[in-house]
Amino acid sequence: MIAPSARLGDEDRLAHLTDGGDIVGPISTVGSPPIPSIVVCSSLDDLDLMALHNVLAVCPERVGRDCHVEVICKIKGIPVGSREDIQPEGDLWKLKLPRYERWMIRTEEGHPKPVFQVSIFDADDARRIAGGSARSAFVRLEHVLTALAAGLDRTRPLGEQVEALARPFLEEVVDALPRDVDLIVRGLDVRSGDVLAERMRIGDEANPDLGEHGLRRLLADPGLAKAERQLIRTLGSRVRYALPFVTRSEDLRLYLDSHPIESFERPPVLFLESPAALAQIADFAGFDLAIGLKDVAQFFFAADRSNASVAKAIEYGDPAFVRIVCDAVRSAIGRGSSVSLYQDRMASSAYESALKGIEWTRSIPASVHREVAQP
Repeated sequence: MIAPSARLGDEDRLAHLTDGGDIVGPISTVGSPPIPSIVVCSSLDDLDLMALHNVLAVCPERVGRDCHVEVICKIKGIPVGSREDIQPEGDLWKLKLPRYERWMIRTEEGHPKPVFQVSIFDADDARRIAGGSARSAFVRLEHVLTALAAGLDRTRPLGEQVEALARPFLEEVVDALPRDVDLIVRGLDVRSGDVLAERMRIGDEANPDLGEHGLRRLLADPGLAKAERQLIRTLGSRVRYALPFVTRSEDLRLYLDSHPIESFERPPVLFLESPAALAQIADFAGFDLAIGLKDVAQFFFAADRSNASVAKAIEYGDPAFVRIVCDAVRSAIGRGSSVSLYQDRMASSAYESALKGIEWTRSIPASVHREVAQP
């Protein structure tokens, strides 16, 4: 059994692991500790995303407004724990972590070798990808801008600032990637509850996770839609744009009518994020696809995954859910699309079984890729 942090491959952090997989170190209440520490804070919003190298683990009183920080911690392999699980350990403190079986992906002889899309945050994650098993890396633009939010001018439209702010960060990521790994940059997917929302002048929604964001936000802000595509053009041939939160083919048609693909551009990757989009899979023929399992699931189960009182209703391994997802994957691949599919530790075996013999891409966080592909 291993703790989540045991797969990091980071010597500084591994030095603080016990034999049982717990983390031992000093406690810091600073979001960017000067030495490796367990950070105890009010919310994840208190972390300095540009200075996470000394964060062994984080124990927030509450997650905070921004779920993006929690996802970044997962990508980096930084455990998010509970204060109740901290106990004295000599002059230091120990954070007890849950144990998991090592995530192993096995394919039968004669079947395609597993290929991965690695979700990353920064150049450090990119630098630590071993070539060969990773076909591409993918970064979320909202993660980049959340980390750089202090540099945003609230009086100016975001579309006027995105290239100058994000390009140096992304150029560093591209330079750090192995030469056989391309980069996919997904456009902004900002909910009204996010830290970035106020800087984008987005009003509140009753249910931000299930509300209007992603592609629909780009339809409402043509300047931002144009700026995102322009940003990708400045980053070179190894970088590809992805449209976020595509929930139906009608929205894609509206977007392409307003922002046609130029002859020198590769078509965007489409992130399909609803059961309706999967039901319309034939309409997306000719595009490479990524299926956001988490968002598809919360629509399928009518359960907001950010609401603890209903999130447990989501079962990624539910047979009916696995069937509609895998039927869509097979249909898309049969029409010539490549498909990446987000994978969850507890349910991956169900998808491996259902998609046996089909060449598809497993989309997993960088910390998990180091566990699966670089044991």
